Amino acid sequence: MRLDFNYIIVDDDLKRSSRQRRVKELEDRINKKIISKGLNPKPKLYKSLEDFYRDESNLDVNRYDLYLSDNNLGNSGNTVQQEHANDGIELYLALHSKFLCDFILYTGSTQDVIIDRLIHHLKDKKDPGLFTRFTFVSRSSDRNVDWRGSILSVIDYIISSREEMNTMRGFYAQLTSQIHSYLKNEFNNELDFSPAISCLNRQKYKYNFTNVDINKLHEIRKIRNGLMHQDERKCETKPHTYYLIYYEDNANTIERRIYLEDFDTIRKELRDMHEKICTAFNIV
Repeated sequence: MRLDFNYIIVDDDLKRSSRQRRVKELEDRINKKIISKGLNPKPKLYKSLEDFYRDESNLDVNRYDLYLSDNNLGNSGNTVQQEHANDGIELYLALHSKFLCDFILYTGSTQDVIIDRLIHHLKDKKDPGLFTRFTFVSRSSDRNVDWRGSILSVIDYIISSREEMNTMRGFYAQLTSQIHSYLKNEFNNELDFSPAISCLNRQKYKYNFTNVDINKLHEIRKIRNGLMHQDERKCETKPHTYYLIYYEDNANTIERRIYLEDFDTIRKELRDMHEKICTAFNIV
């Protein structure tokens, strides 16, 4: 179970002590949201596109849950560097060309250039997935307008699937632990899960079990191992989506993915097996 929520903010306000507070307020609100969900915020902040690119080779892209960037990264003191006025959207397009990532772009300036840049990309690349994990937030200069709330809503959405993963882990841990305990009590209190299933296999007809049941028990054991020992992973193709894995062979080479849409089926199979074990061993 991965408890860290890693995210990146690129904002040129970090260059100036008089403007740093705005970025720090955003970071603070994001951190509080992540902590409220039981996760550990792990932010990395960059003051320019160049700073990010210098560090990019040191970043494990599969570990970052979210990227955020101001669009205009060209403010420097009292001057505006026009060549960096739309670095934020360029950063998103550069990352998007390499891998899918959840990206929030915010700006207080005109949106026309951003829209034109996206239209040009769509015409040039014919990229249907351009907006699947992209969120644009207009940053209001009115302090009464909670533009950061839109960012927190996206974070809620991203975290929700990870929360479902952890609920699934808890459910699976509880029922498989009970099944293992029932098998040990029936055959030998010192048995690990796999040998305990093998004991049942040798007497399966006595307990009205079939080869299909035994194979399903071993699959449940492997799913349990995967859920307990493997972190969730981000899907390469589905937006805002995580999945769990387990290995179908003992060499840990044949990987199977479990998405949220698979959870109902897997939970039902586990509940059915739990009930079958209870019936066979006369457990009330």
